[in-house]
Amino acid sequence: MQKEVKIEKKRKPKGYFERFNHKEVVLTLITGQKLMEKLHTSRYNKYDVLLEFNGRRILIPKHSILYMAEVEKGE
Repeated sequence: MQKEVKIEKKRKPKGYFERFNHKEVVLTLITGQKLMEKLHTSRYNKYDVLLEFNGRRILIPKHSILYMAEVEKGE
């Protein structure tokens, strides 16, 4: 009588910034500037995020972000 052992792969929990990947967000920087654009993250670069402005992407260091909120689209 052998017991079957079921091994489940546990998913790695998403990081804070990965939850907002490819979504419209409002970033408030440490300097007080507010930026409202689409956020992109990369699993290869864990220290920076990209914001998309008019088809161009700019690099924002994560340590310069004070707080962030997702933009809710009104219907």
